Amino acid sequence: MRQPSISVIFPVHNEATILRRQVELFLSQSQQSRIKISDLILIENGSHDNSWSVIGALKKHYRFIRAIR
Repeated sequence: MRQPSISVIFPVHNEATILRRQVELFLSQSQQSRIKISDLILIENGSHDNSWSVIGALKKHYRFIRAIR
């Protein structure tokens, strides 16, 4: 049986302090559930913190992350 594959959208607004942990927890839960993430789309919506920088770092680490600003 093929492993299910999904695309996921995360809205991001002023979440720099928790974003990395949120993404890592989500990916861990997905792996435990045997769900393959084909795309994780992070949409930054006018944050006033450094959320965009955190998204950039996550993009470098996980090749399936896409970012929209």
